[in-house]
Amino acid sequence: KVDIQVDCSDDVHMLADYTDISRVLVNLLTNAIQAIEESGKDDGAVCLSVHRELGAVLIEVTDNGPGIPEELHEQVFECGFTSRSELGGSGFGLAICKELAQANGGSLQLLPNPGRGTAFLLTIPDAHPGDELSRC
Repeated sequence: KVDIQVDCSDDVHMLADYTDISRVLVNLLTNAIQAIEESGKDDGAVCLSVHRELGAVLIEVTDNGPGIPEELHEQVFECGFTSRSELGGSGFGLAICKELAQANGGSLQLLPNPGRGTAFLLTIPDAHPGDELSRC
């Protein structure tokens, strides 16, 4: 059982492709829920927090699961890297998420969160009236 909390103000608008950002969020939330469930934790919690800061929309996905060992932090965004191959993980999810964030003018980071689960920060440019996302 995992409790999901969402903290998002109504005035947040970002300049991004809806499908791309949806894919990133679904992947991050799914990874968090799976990590908690696989750990057997009874009081699992995932928080999705969205706010604006300095011309950007910051979307943080945090969980209170087992966390990612510090020695693996540099590898999590590498294509093909997975710590869940025996459970069906392909190792492409986070690599694709990072590419989608960058394709939308943003970034995706794994934040240090020692002993408190996992935290990812997705940063996307803030939208202004008349702005358009240029795509190939």
